[in-house]
Amino acid sequence: MENEAYLMEFIHHQLALDETTGLKTWLANIAVYRTAWRFDPCTRLIRMIKAEPLTPLALGLVKNDEGLVYAQQGQWKQATRCYQRALVLFDEQDNEAGRMTVLPNLGNAYHHLGQWSTAETCFQECLTIARKRNHRSTISVALNNLGRLYKDWGQWSKARDTLQADLTLCQEMNDKRGAAQTLVNLGNVYQHLGEMEDAIACLGEALRYFETEEDRQGIAAASNDLGITYWYRGDLEQATIYFERSLEVKWALSDLGGTAHTLANLGTVYRQHNRINMAHSCYEEALALCRDLRDLDGEASILNCLGLLYYNEGKKTLAKQCYDESLAKHQRTDNRHGQAQVLFNLGLLHQQQGAVDEALGCFEKSVAVFRDIGDGQNAAIVDEAVVTTRLLKQSSSGSM
Repeated sequence: MENEAYLMEFIHHQLALDETTGLKTWLANIAVYRTAWRFDPCTRLIRMIKAEPLTPLALGLVKNDEGLVYAQQGQWKQATRCYQRALVLFDEQDNEAGRMTVLPNLGNAYHHLGQWSTAETCFQECLTIARKRNHRSTISVALNNLGRLYKDWGQWSKARDTLQADLTLCQEMNDKRGAAQTLVNLGNVYQHLGEMEDAIACLGEALRYFETEEDRQGIAAASNDLGITYWYRGDLEQATIYFERSLEVKWALSDLGGTAHTLANLGTVYRQHNRINMAHSCYEEALALCRDLRDLDGEASILNCLGLLYYNEGKKTLAKQCYDESLAKHQRTDNRHGQAQVLFNLGLLHQQQGAVDEALGCFEKSVAVFRDIGDGQNAAIVDEAVVTTRLLKQSSSGSM
């Protein structure tokens, strides 16, 4: 705390002498704290700088970074409010470059909130401004974000074409790291298209680049996604090898959020291996990390996984407790996609327990959310459950 107090006093004096220099120091230090998932110092730095007599431009940059702090904690509504305020401040100054900086962050927040059409609008506007300004690195960011959005939206062809365009641009700019990151996302798309060999080729090429550059973050990401690809292909042994490699690197990097994510993936592979105790261990450790990091969306996702594990063990009461807690946390963060997934699992649980009305209610809510956010693929899956449950209800009524 002494060093932190000295830092704040130092920034205060810098701001008094030259706002640009002081703001640069502030932005660099909050980025360090954010990367280390140290949110209490981030909050104190934000409180400190807001008390300074900032120009609208500086305050816009502060609000953007405040949004990043909320976003990292899964507090997407608060992040959205910060980004929107930053946009207003930049617009008041006719600062198009500032607007271009904030739009990808705002789009990502809407993406996580399941407001995918609004997210697309943000990314497309960012792309338009970047092309107008010939800002090629931001064009790449916008294309990459759009590709990931289309992937989650189930618009696989658009995702593939958008990411291919980004890959071409990265190669033209000789941005090898950007190309490798795009190859990871493109590999994810090929996974979902069922083109597993193309997925493995993309991810393998990305991994080789990261290994050559000794880019441990990249190695961890590519290894994790190779694990997912082999998992989808049904090769659980290879999936385990890559997840364990990713986990080792993330742990060495003190990337606690990434560690939690990979632990959850590894737990699911262990569950499918029927290694129940190891699955529980992974999920519980991941959950503890998310709670320490105050990552509500992460907690919610892992609780949903734990619920499914308990469901498969026949421990229905524990499964329901996990699903209920997961749903409540997704509701707190307004993660509608997560809510729809949990509602579907709750419906399956009620259905197995013979509670047909409760099952139908969960399925109908789930399909409504999936349709509302434009996820037609998952909506179709849940809709089949709605039809089946309605037939089951009619059959039960007829037999009475």
